This record gives sequence, structure tokens and C-alpha cells, in this order.
Amino acid sequence: MLPHCAPQSLPDDGEPAYSEIVRAAVPLLRHTVRAIRIAATDERIPKPLRWLAALGLLPIPGPLDEAVLILVSVPLALFYRRPLAEAWVRAGDAEFGSAERGRR
Repeated sequence: MLPHCAPQSLPDDGEPAYSEIVRAAVPLLRHTVRAIRIAATDERIPKPLRWLAALGLLPIPGPLDEAVLILVSVPLALFYRRPLAEAWVRAGDAEFGSAERGRR
């Protein structure tokens, strides 16, 4: 059996082995949600495009929401890359700022 395929053992503290992965994923998820909030309010992105993106994020059964997200991603990636990148950076700045405030 390959080492990376070996079953995970429980750490000494009794937590499941995947807890480290989950702990690492939580900050990324928070960062992503924060960036989406910033991009959703960015006036440089047209409101109809923002509404379609919000519709694509709804938990609609079937392939409709995925199709909407694919359609919205094309103009966002081609024409609004800078506002999205700035939202990502601002979300990181907000995360770093809140961490700094928490240490004081």
C-alpha cells in the first residue's frame, strides 16, 4: 500500500484525522465569503450581472444554478477581473486587520 493511501490514524487527542484539513479550509472559506460580499457591492460590476451571480448561488435543484454560474463567469472573467481581484485582496486585508485587532 502506498504511504499516501494508508488509512489515517487518530491523533493523540482523539480528534479525527481530517480535522487539520477542516481547520485549514475554514480560513479560506471565510476569505472567499468576504470577497464575495465585497464584489457583490462593487458598483463597477453591473447590477444585472451581480443579480445573475446571486441567482446562480441559490440552492436551486437541477442544473439551472450551475448553468447560470457558468454563463456569468465568462463576462466576469473577461471584463471584470480587476474588481474581482481587488475584492480578493481587500478580503485578505480585512482578515489580517481583524487578526491584528484580536491580538491587542
